[in-house]
Amino acid sequence: MPRLRSRSRIAVPCFSCTGMINSPVMADKKTSSGGTGGSGAAGSPIMTGSYPPLVQAAALLPIILFYEVALAIVGISDRSRPLLDTWFAKLLGHVGLTAHFLPGVLVLAVLLVIHLWRRDPWQLRAADLWRLWGQALLWTVPMVILYLLFTLPFAEMLAAALSLFDVGRGGGFREIVIGVGAGVFEEFLFRLVLVSLVLLLMQKLFRTPAGAAQIVAICLAAAVFAIAHPPGSGNAARAQLEFLYRVAQGIYLGAVYLRSGFATAATAHAAFNTVAVLMAS
Repeated sequence: MPRLRSRSRIAVPCFSCTGMINSPVMADKKTSSGGTGGSGAAGSPIMTGSYPPLVQAAALLPIILFYEVALAIVGISDRSRPLLDTWFAKLLGHVGLTAHFLPGVLVLAVLLVIHLWRRDPWQLRAADLWRLWGQALLWTVPMVILYLLFTLPFAEMLAAALSLFDVGRGGGFREIVIGVGAGVFEEFLFRLVLVSLVLLLMQKLFRTPAGAAQIVAICLAAAVFAIAHPPGSGNAARAQLEFLYRVAQGIYLGAVYLRSGFATAATAHAAFNTVAVLMAS
């Protein structure tokens, strides 16, 4: 697995999860190509990857802005918004915070809190943002290949119309907006929150070796991710295949999260959802 060693290289994605999980980038205090992590950064199970939280927040800012502005322009109702966006909005509503854009603000706020907790330097360079976005697009390619591997060989056998799955069926800008939001909020919950929580419990409480804890965290989060995406209408074979696909997708995104960070995984997920909509339209 190629590693991010210099400022001029971009790590090229592959299917080797072992290289991604065991990369020394995650254990090194130098958490980005342009800055050194603070005293809370080394060995932290809460934030992994080669970019500090400040860079990741800046990289996600235009994506979240696009999502929120597009929601207002298209006029997507609360019922049609991504499930986790609605869930976070209801959660915030219990404490009197009802503005529709607050779930996106919550994602950015969590990254800034982690930045302060780690005591990282306030350094932000455009080169790091372009590198992160470039990596995310590269990570998207294997996701599309994985989708095709699960779709094409069985589409005719299972009498699928345009696609084996219901992702993005119908096409259009509205579905792209929903897919972008789903990518951000799903990675926030299933990777940044759930994977970090499992790593924290296993490494700090049960003293599990880092490699084993990472594998368990990725697989557990992938299983929950798959369960949270119930199969669409169809026969049992299709439902089983879709579940296996979601597990495989969750494992891949978990590996991306550990290797490159939350923002890279979220951007790649949002980009893949966009491609899936265009492929199904």
